[in-house]
Amino acid sequence: MFIPIWTSPFFLILLSVHIGMSYPNFIQVNRVRKCPKNCYVEDAKSGFSILIAE
Repeated sequence: MFIPIWTSPFFLILLSVHIGMSYPNFIQVNRVRKCPKNCYVEDAKSGFSILIAE
């Protein structure tokens, strides 16, 4: 009998951990995509800063 892998409890636990760990990265990528085209993205120790040139 064949049981699909996506119904396995182990697979679902690993998938939820993976999504939980990568969710902040998706938020950061979305912030960078929404920033204006004439800005600078500065990398810092505590994250990143978006500097808008006027």
